[in-house]
This record gives sequence, C-alpha cells and structure tokens, in this order.
Amino acid sequence: MSTVDVAVCTCDTYLDERVGASFAQIKRCTRSKSNSAVMRAINEAVKAGLINIKMRGKRKIYVPTVKGTVYAAVDKEFGGCTRFVKAVIDEAIIWLHPDAFNCSSLVITSRYSEDEACRCLKLGILKLISNTLSGFEDRRLADSILIDEIYRVIGRLRKLLTSELALALATNGAKPAKPIHEAMREFRESEPECSNRFRKLKSWLSY
Repeated sequence: MSTVDVAVCTCDTYLDERVGASFAQIKRCTRSKSNSAVMRAINEAVKAGLINIKMRGKRKIYVPTVKGTVYAAVDKEFGGCTRFVKAVIDEAIIWLHPDAFNCSSLVITSRYSEDEACRCLKLGILKLISNTLSGFEDRRLADSILIDEIYRVIGRLRKLLTSELALALATNGAKPAKPIHEAMREFRESEPECSNRFRKLKSWLSY
C-alpha cells in the first residue's frame, strides 16, 4: 500500500459521497487487514501533501488535495508514469496555443466564446496538472468538481493516445505514425458543456 493508493481512495470516496473518506473506508478500499499499516500510509500521505484531515463532528475524515488528486488520476489512468504524463500534458498545452487567448478575462456570450471556454478550461486544468507534476506543492483541498475534471482530462488523454496508438499499429505504417500529434489534434476540439464547467472551475485556474 502506497501513499498514492490512499489518495486514490480518498478521491474515489469524495466523488461517490461528496465527503472525505474515513479510516474504515480507506482500509476497505486498500484491502488491507492491518490497522497500523493503513494508519502509517495515511500519515505519510498527509505528510506528502496528498491528503489532509478534516473534522466531521467528532470524526476524522481524509480529503484529497489538488496534488493528491493529480497523482491519483495519473496512477489510475497511466499506472503512475508521471514523467510520460508530464510530457503529454506539456505537449497538449502547446497544441492549445495559450498565447492566442485571454482566458483570465473571458466572458462567455456567444458560440465563439463557448469554443474559447473549452480551450481555456482545458488549458487551465493542464497547467494545474503540469505545475503539480513539476513539483509545485498545491495542498489546497480539492472539491468534487475539480476532482472530476482532473480525472476527466487525464482519462480523455489516455483514451485518445490509446486509440491513436492502436490505429497506428493496425494500419502497419499505411497511416503516418504520429499518434501523439493526432491525439492532441482531437483533444483540442470543442466539447459540450464547457462554459458551465469553466464557470464552476474558474477560481481554481490560473494562466
């Protein structure tokens, strides 16, 4: 059992129940039989800034930080390969052309600004992830909306990369083998409900 396992459990519980995870829930999630091993992993996760402690009445609950959410998502979607994910994230940022938009002052009033909202939402989340994987200690407590979006973005990148790699292998060289470029091209396309998610998450994002 690792500290990231604990972070994954707290994120999953938060998404399911909109509250943090109790000791018993983490123990059940990690399938550990040892109370001391679970407590040690929890304490190490707190020390590493992956989770933090909140009181709910008289009961301790454990909630994920931004850092913990990022590492949990990378663990679930890419098996913890942080260097590879960092490279993919940084490539995705370049493809979104960050200098072409003023995301900090974006006002959504039209279909055009809806497309901009998609770019700005993705760009903000990608930069948040990139900064975390670069070593920035973001110990703010994450909420369910942010956790869901970080999971969604990293999961989307994994699916696109997997699909493009499979296509490159299936065509046996008939198609130009640039799976990362093709995945990035598709990732930057507009998606439904971006403006609503952008409004809810704007306070978390910086450009």
